[in-house]
Amino acid sequence: MRRTLSRALLLTAVFAGVVGLAACGKSSNTNTGNHANVNLQPNPGLILGISPKVGPAAGGTEVTITGNNFIGTPQVLFGTAAGTNVKVVNDKKITVTSPAGTKGAKVNVVLKSGDGPTSTLQGGFTYQ
Repeated sequence: MRRTLSRALLLTAVFAGVVGLAACGKSSNTNTGNHANVNLQPNPGLILGISPKVGPAAGGTEVTITGNNFIGTPQVLFGTAAGTNVKVVNDKKITVTSPAGTKGAKVNVVLKSGDGPTSTLQGGFTYQ
């Protein structure tokens, strides 16, 4: 969603390293004078844990991701491969089916919201 803001912008860094944007002032559909065009992307939430932490290289493991502030339907990546059947159960729980991977590989689990911010659990899943 593109918005044009007519007042001050306040950038705040979230402790997870994700930058959020809080806007103060009146919104407008035109850009005249000292206005900034801002592309607002939702924050995908913060990953705190994953269960199970291991699964077969063939994929197909139902994984539960726990954390905070889960909203919408983020993309879930296991390394660079997208998980399937992503379901945000509530603001603290997501379920996803793991994709196929390389046996023995320990991959990052990443929540991605469009082209916006991401949340990463380093080495969060291992393929057996």
